[in-house]
Amino acid sequence: MKGFTPHPKQKDIIDSILGGEEKHHIVSVGRQMGKSLMGMNLLLYWCINNKPCKVLWVSPVYSQTNKVQKELERAISPSGFIKTCNFSESYIELKNGSEVYFRSAERYDNIRGYTFDYAILDEAAFMKSETWSEAVRPTLAVKGKKVLFLSTPKGKNWFYELYNLGLSHDHPNYKSYKGSSYDTPYISEEEIDDAKRTLPEGVFRQEYLAEFLDGGGEVFSNLELYTFDKYPVSEGQIYAGIDLGRHEDYSVITCIDSKGRVVDVYRTNAKE
Repeated sequence: MKGFTPHPKQKDIIDSILGGEEKHHIVSVGRQMGKSLMGMNLLLYWCINNKPCKVLWVSPVYSQTNKVQKELERAISPSGFIKTCNFSESYIELKNGSEVYFRSAERYDNIRGYTFDYAILDEAAFMKSETWSEAVRPTLAVKGKKVLFLSTPKGKNWFYELYNLGLSHDHPNYKSYKGSSYDTPYISEEEIDDAKRTLPEGVFRQEYLAEFLDGGGEVFSNLELYTFDKYPVSEGQIYAGIDLGRHEDYSVITCIDSKGRVVDVYRTNAKE
């Protein structure tokens, strides 16, 4: 069975994970960097070279875990190395005794009760922190050798905190890695440059440069806080819609009540 040929950034990360003594490896990379492909091949490496072992793969939602299981099954089934592949149970057993369990973070309690040698959390930033702290981490307490966190950032959440642990000399059991979409051969540089020109700056920096941003790279950022001199008067709830102006255009906030009646309009621009 022939593995994949990693591009230079993937190879640097893989060599460090396999050669390092650290247990926790946090990989923050831009879109289409090949993080899931890298994770799947590390999974196979551990299953083949550290037999028999149990490996856990976690994705944010079931459809993603199912996709990974299908891709693995297609990749290695011609080798005859698979003993059992059960999609309803989200499980693969290899002929050397190694086992792979695929679970989603949607129902992370289903991970409880297992004991694993390795774990991979793909798109970790898009999971609840409890997936790791309450469900996955205890399964690695006895036999766990390596755990891999793969993700594009999503603001400064628990994945960001883990990433910082990997940069700190005070936490030698953690190691962090970073790569941008410019590091991958899977996207042309022209495509990335076009995204840079056409996407909001925060979105591009987070999704393509793998930067951790306050607020999670929302489209609208650095907004001033506007307050009314007096609040709109109406019974019940008030709903507001905002149209943000650029340059000399006006920014307008329109407030309506629960019956759809306009109760106030606020407008301003940079000249006012």
